Amino acid sequence: MKLPVLALGLLFSVASISANACSKNEVDHYLKSGFTHAQVVKLCAGKSNNNAMITAPAKDIRPLATSPYASNTNDQIFFKSAIKAHKTEMSADKLVYFNNECMDFGLEDMTGEKERLCRDVKTTVHYTGLSLIQTQKEIPLIQKSHLIMKGNIKRELLQPDSIPNRHKKAFFEDFATAPASIDIPFRKGFDPKQIASRLMNYAR
Repeated sequence: MKLPVLALGLLFSVASISANACSKNEVDHYLKSGFTHAQVVKLCAGKSNNNAMITAPAKDIRPLATSPYASNTNDQIFFKSAIKAHKTEMSADKLVYFNNECMDFGLEDMTGEKERLCRDVKTTVHYTGLSLIQTQKEIPLIQKSHLIMKGNIKRELLQPDSIPNRHKKAFFEDFATAPASIDIPFRKGFDPKQIASRLMNYAR
């Protein structure tokens, strides 16, 4: 009668070990591998202690990004569609667009005309300090469209070496790299007031 009692006791011990540290499959594996009951108890107890030492990693408590751009990809799609440019990019602090611009420069000739060159220009509109000056829908034959913004604006000529040597001095004297305001080009079918309103959501 002692053997069944011992077996029953071993069963309860194994069940206790399994619940606390080792699975039943692990206990069976240890016993079949030649470990004694006492060795299995000690092995699983050690595993339990190791598990107790494992702590969850500290949560990242840094504040989430507050820029509306971080969560609003619809604006990125909107501005790429609305702004008349070869390429438009948005980031957390600025709007950038690349466009081919035709620029008048130098002195007027006898007919009142200036020299004109068309080149690719990168325009960066920073959100900090941005403000709206004027919006105007196009009125055919009467009024051109306008979307004039004021703020921290940078313009960069992408291929400065393409300017003919005879025009370089006059051109770069008139080419504004940091204008106080900019008339942002936009495509037909878009309301400049809507573009300005969505852009001003990013102003700081």
